[in-house]
Amino acid sequence: MAVGTAAGIGSELVRAGLAQLAGIGAAGAMLVGDPAYYGRFGFVARPGLVCDGVPDVYGQAVTFITPPAWERIAFHPAFFTAK
Repeated sequence: MAVGTAAGIGSELVRAGLAQLAGIGAAGAMLVGDPAYYGRFGFVARPGLVCDGVPDVYGQAVTFITPPAWERIAFHPAFFTAK
């Protein structure tokens, strides 16, 4: 990607974030998003990954460890604060 262009910046940011997480020993990452977009980074809906209030197809994860350990996902209360 050429410096100073906006094309592809979102993809580069996702890749950089995943590399940093893997670099610090994170087990993986979870997000809520469009499977058609985030699938290119290895994110998929996973059996056993539960995020209350989110349809299963949109709660996706990528793992950096084998075997993966899936647990219930909880958002920080700040996500639910109205201003």
